Amino acid sequence: MARDHGICYICGQPAATEIDHKLAVALGGAKTDPDNLAPIHAEPCHKKKTARELALLKRIANAARNGLA
Repeated sequence: MARDHGICYICGQPAATEIDHKLAVALGGAKTDPDNLAPIHAEPCHKKKTARELALLKRIANAARNGLA
């Protein structure tokens, strides 16, 4: 948080409340790499980003299930 002065990496506004994996671990992001960690606002930034990631993971799972991956 201090490294990025609490600036949300999604919207660029101050007062981020959480640290996020920029590339989700489930999508191949490094769990402990400082370059993959950044401040984010819980609402709405993190909530929206997580929803996008979950949708992508569902599409990947469906493609694998259907033999497309």
